Amino acid sequence: MERNSMRILLALYTGDQIVEKLALLDSGAEGNFISRITARKLRLPLTKLDKRVKVLNVDRTLNTSAYVTHTARVTFFIGDRKMTEDLMVSGLGGEQLILGMPWLRHYNPQIDWRNGEINFPPRRKLNIKRFRGVLDHTPAEILI
Repeated sequence: MERNSMRILLALYTGDQIVEKLALLDSGAEGNFISRITARKLRLPLTKLDKRVKVLNVDRTLNTSAYVTHTARVTFFIGDRKMTEDLMVSGLGGEQLILGMPWLRHYNPQIDWRNGEINFPPRRKLNIKRFRGVLDHTPAEILI
């Protein structure tokens, strides 16, 4: 496994059951994916894309699936955090799911790569006035 990836356990909700699956958390992936085999086994409904998406491997060669033509809407839990994502359905080799940069940007988890731990910051923002001087009347801005 590369230094920019690790595996995490997800609890996928399939409508009538919850199934545990390993997902590759990969900061080098430019999308969020589920393997065609996993989507089929879980009987996930697929949505056809208006336009197919070319899929490249890490080494920039064309993926054996070549193009993504469908997505699957998946609801899953990481710990007690519930998430719903539209995952691109593709051939993933030995992986079942890949959560890449779109997911990382959206949820912005705190990741301890050395110990393999993932945490989510609190869902709140604080408005803090940045001090510039005694007579400064600039409006508060979000710093955190």
